[in-house]
Amino acid sequence: MANFYEQDPPQQEEERCYGTNVDLTLEEFQSLLDSKPQTAFISGYADLTEAEFNTNYLDQLDEAIARGDTFAMAASGRVR
Repeated sequence: MANFYEQDPPQQEEERCYGTNVDLTLEEFQSLLDSKPQTAFISGYADLTEAEFNTNYLDQLDEAIARGDTFAMAASGRVR
């Protein structure tokens, strides 16, 4: 029996993820990853206005919280 990785995957119209119990399209696989809780590292600008924060970060943070993500936070200043 040939090694799985030495074989060319079957040619299909959609790219698929192989080597799992379930074959998924790349879009389905990315959707699965996006739905799982993740850990986000948060560090950045300390001088944002509330409007800038709301425009650039609030929606993504709300989605992450709803998904059950965890956060690692760090100061935005220089490390000495």
